[in-house]
Amino acid sequence: ARDRNLNFAVIRTSPVGRQIMHDVQGLFPFLSKDQVETIFGFRFIDSGEDQTLYQYVSAEAAFSYGGNDAGDAKRKKMTRAQLDAIQSQRRRLFIEVFRLMALAMVSDDSKTARQLCKSIESTGMTSTDAYTVIHSRSFATEGRPQSFLDMVNKRIGVHESGLIDFPSDMIFKILQPLGLEKEKVFMISDGLNMSSAEQLSASPQFAQTFRVVSDGDQFSDLILAVMSDVFIGNPLSTFSTLIAQIRYALGLSRNFLHVRLAGNGTWETFCEDE
Repeated sequence: ARDRNLNFAVIRTSPVGRQIMHDVQGLFPFLSKDQVETIFGFRFIDSGEDQTLYQYVSAEAAFSYGGNDAGDAKRKKMTRAQLDAIQSQRRRLFIEVFRLMALAMVSDDSKTARQLCKSIESTGMTSTDAYTVIHSRSFATEGRPQSFLDMVNKRIGVHESGLIDFPSDMIFKILQPLGLEKEKVFMISDGLNMSSAEQLSASPQFAQTFRVVSDGDQFSDLILAVMSDVFIGNPLSTFSTLIAQIRYALGLSRNFLHVRLAGNGTWETFCEDE
């Protein structure tokens, strides 16, 4: 819709409409329906409304927009100025979301604050403590074929398993230059496969500093990751990408979503910018 300068509407009672509200309210429970429409730039319509002014697009087509080459002809012709405008709009969006969150925290008798801080409070960290958050996502457990994951990772240029298995030497390699290898490391995850958490817990580098955060929810896990000193995520995960984009919008760097194994056997990161 943005690329073609069109208005975007979602049928409220459709599976996509219900999913949008479920996901957005799960991440940002303090937003009303009107605020969701205003901030994210679309409007809900009822199934009985006149839809002749709209062109129907399936959820699959919207999700797969751009195709295998990451963009159709119109999208490929976008200028640097257009891309910068999109980046600026994304930053404005997330800054506005967090402004509304701050207002909610002071106007609802701390209900939002308690929900917001659930994951942070479970860690026992204070505002001055440095910590790292890892987001683990188990695609294989969800039934995604390994061949598909390998193909996508190869196209992106990342190691095929580095940001799935999270080997301790890779995490150490990321944190040591930042002087944070001895600070706390927390993992938020989908809970489907905890093998990476188990190997980090048993590793000599992180046996005393690593733990899984299991007391929060999607919203409070997101805030824990946004507030971290270092965020390590999975480039195939929309949740990891969302966290990184919010951190960039708020001026927070040290976001690691792309790693590869160099020829000398050491881990290196690349493409760590917005």
